[in-house]
Amino acid sequence: MRTTRQKLFLFCTGVVVMVVLGFLSLLWIDHYRLGIDLPRTNELFVDSTGMEWRVLTRDANGNKLIITERKQFLGSRYFTTLTLADGTSRIVTLPVGVQFNSENVFTNLSESDVLRPTLDAWFADILAPELRERALPAENIDNIVSDMEHELQRIDHSLLTHVGTGSVTPQNAMFVLSITEVRKYTESGTFNILYGGWLRSPGVSEGRVALSGAGDPDRGRRRLSFRDAQATREYGFRPAMWIRSP
Repeated sequence: MRTTRQKLFLFCTGVVVMVVLGFLSLLWIDHYRLGIDLPRTNELFVDSTGMEWRVLTRDANGNKLIITERKQFLGSRYFTTLTLADGTSRIVTLPVGVQFNSENVFTNLSESDVLRPTLDAWFADILAPELRERALPAENIDNIVSDMEHELQRIDHSLLTHVGTGSVTPQNAMFVLSITEVRKYTESGTFNILYGGWLRSPGVSEGRVALSGAGDPDRGRRRLSFRDAQATREYGFRPAMWIRSP
């Protein structure tokens, strides 16, 4: 027979457990809706050129989908001269991004006349030779949905890139992610959210292109968000590619 004190102790313990479980469930719901900026899995490596890469996923054969840890730019330009509080001044430079397309219309990535050639040149001239040797052809690079609102509704696995067949070319090996892929790998905990980088998905408004984003911090965490911009605007990009295991 339990004493009154034992019963009270068990009751209080049960209440505490229920409160803790309820709090954890709220955190899970918040993560599912918003995403998190700190990945739960940080599998990073540095290539022979000093470029840092992140592993997003592996397929059944051990092939890896990788993406640059940081956005890439074409250089920098002088922006303005700032006068500081102590009376001194300094010149501020801004990174030079790249247009998605030279005309202000959305196109598939393979038809882009600016970002696609930029990725091709990056593959040929900047990519580390050991990664170029391990590069695999990717399929579904141009398989996207019609608008950003639709793509935000669910993760459609038919829209994800995967290893294809045939010879490797810059055009089929290097790409940028879609909204679907960003959402999938954010929710799986392998993607790090950065502000403002071209995606290969169309935006909400006609002719505009989607960008990855980072919403206002929530309890110290950056929230995953998306926005769109004119195709002729200049933004950074994050090359992604499939590579075979060494």
